[in-house]
Amino acid sequence: MPTVEELQEQLRLANARAEQEKNRADEKDRSQRRTTLAEYLELCHTHFFQPISVQTDKAFATQWVNLKGKLFPNHLRPWDDFLLIQQNTQQRLKLAYKDSDERIFESSHFIEVLGQKMTSQKFSSEAGIVLLHTETIEYPVTAIIQHLQSIDSIQNEFNVRSGVLFDSNPNGLSDRGEEVSQRIQSSQSSTPHHSIPPTSGLRRDQTCVYTRENDDGTLRKLAFVVEYKAPHKLSLSSLHFSLREMDIKSVMSNPSVPTAKIKDENDQEIDNLEHFKYHADRLVASVIAQKFSYMIQSRVQYGYITTSKAFIFLHIQLDDPGTVYYHLIEPKIDVAVEMHANQEFVDRTAINQVLAFSLLAMESEPTSQIWCENAMSILNTWDVNYEAVLRTIPENVRKNPPPSSYRTKAYFPVDQFKMVPGNKKRSRSTRREPSTSCNETNTGPSYATVLEPPVTPSCRRTQPTNNEHPPQDRGNRFKNANVSQNDARN
Repeated sequence: MPTVEELQEQLRLANARAEQEKNRADEKDRSQRRTTLAEYLELCHTHFFQPISVQTDKAFATQWVNLKGKLFPNHLRPWDDFLLIQQNTQQRLKLAYKDSDERIFESSHFIEVLGQKMTSQKFSSEAGIVLLHTETIEYPVTAIIQHLQSIDSIQNEFNVRSGVLFDSNPNGLSDRGEEVSQRIQSSQSSTPHHSIPPTSGLRRDQTCVYTRENDDGTLRKLAFVVEYKAPHKLSLSSLHFSLREMDIKSVMSNPSVPTAKIKDENDQEIDNLEHFKYHADRLVASVIAQKFSYMIQSRVQYGYITTSKAFIFLHIQLDDPGTVYYHLIEPKIDVAVEMHANQEFVDRTAINQVLAFSLLAMESEPTSQIWCENAMSILNTWDVNYEAVLRTIPENVRKNPPPSSYRTKAYFPVDQFKMVPGNKKRSRSTRREPSTSCNETNTGPSYATVLEPPVTPSCRRTQPTNNEHPPQDRGNRFKNANVSQNDARN
């Protein structure tokens, strides 16, 4: 017969095996059960974006931007209150989303397996970036909004009743009645000053459309446009050095190319940083100009460009179509900084940033055909094919950029904000408010419904100079044009 000690050891081992089996069963249950919204966002970032791999040294063999006949903006300016607007949208969503503990999204096992599939390969071309973006951004955002649109409290806060659709087919827009008439008119419009490129010539890599409310639920209207750039074409160094306030025309027409080499204090030959910046300026300006042209002709106020590592969010104000505002984010770094500071990081993930941006765009005031034609009449077009110019970028400049860094901008602590009650009608306003960003010029667009940061003695509001914004009468011209057509519809 076994001794007491042996029986006790057998019992201990049996209990340990039972505990292990229970833990495995619990882990399997956890991995296969549905997730909450917060869990879903965190898991997607962990398995999609942290291990992501993109190729940045691919041979320069694909086609660059062709700007011939494209509209271009007069000015590129920072979108100073972009993060405030994003944070406000996210906080409104949290307040309106009463069932935040509901488990309705994909399981952690599904997300992990998909993440392994997507990150096991390197993406380098636009086609690869489109595939990556579809699986890791577009599908999650679509699924989240599809769930939100079924919740009454969300419908009362946001314009999500119709849902959202990412569609790569430009013909996905409604082809009935007024939409067709306006697009035909747009494609035939011209002014005595210059020829306006036709709307039918738009070739977007990916288009986001949302379905407007109508009897049969089939009428679609663009909310914003998305463009994908392979990371070897639009490097992070180029964005860090050259994505800044600039006069687009001055950059693209500058004939003075700095020398590639200069001598240092020891009379040794070194790379000239200004040479790289010259090419980076032209590259960034051309990419922004192409997206701007698409936005104007598509009659949308919002759009973004992504390389998978970086997102450039863009906005055109109704009363100033000659200026495009930008904000650059690198979600992987933004999240890492928040985690290092032991702060909540879910709001800084790529999916949550695109989700908030989508909600903002879906609430935006629709532009009219008159607004589009007025904008085209004051904007210039490129008369030169810049593809050949861009191909002259030296290979060593493109493949060996100088070191650069991205500085993340922190969210304000939520408990220091005053929430302005939101409603869909007021959220669509594009009225500019004084900037509350310290040490920054009031050049970016603001909105009536925003989170208000605490006022500190060091924060001073700087008023724009007279030449920073278009004259008031021209702004009224565009606003009135938009309002008049909307009134005519009613």
